[in-house]
Amino acid sequence: MFEVGFSELVLIMVIALLVLGPERLPQVARNIGRWVGKARSMLRTVKAEVNRELAAEELQRVLKSQANSADPFEIIEKNRTIHQGA
Repeated sequence: MFEVGFSELVLIMVIALLVLGPERLPQVARNIGRWVGKARSMLRTVKAEVNRELAAEELQRVLKSQANSADPFEIIEKNRTIHQGA
C-alpha cells in the first residue's frame, strides 16, 4: 500500500529536527506514536466488528436454508459439503 524506506525515515527525522529543534522533537515523536497506536487499535476493532457481522450473516443464511429444508438428511449433506469445501 504505502511503504517508507530507511532513507526516507532518516530524511524526515532530519527535517523534523531542523524544524522543531532538539527540545520539542521527543515530545512530538511520542504524540505521533500515541496517535498511530490509537489508529491501529481503532482499525483492529473495526476489522473484528466486520468479521463478526460477516459470520452472523453467514449463520443467518445457513439457518434460513435449513429452515426451508424439511429433510434432516438434506441438512446434514449441505453442512458436510460446506465444511468439506472450506
